[in-house]
Amino acid sequence: MKKAEKKALVTGDVIIVGVDIAKKKHWARIYNPVGLDVVKPFSFQNTKDG
Repeated sequence: MKKAEKKALVTGDVIIVGVDIAKKKHWARIYNPVGLDVVKPFSFQNTKDG
């Protein structure tokens, strides 16, 4: 399935969250179905506080 086809499946008031899991530091991206970032991608530590 192509990227455009996947985006077409998402409708309505939807926010998409992607998380890249790593050993020490994770990264997250939050964006809308159009592909615009809701917030800038950010990192957080793999700890209790993170």
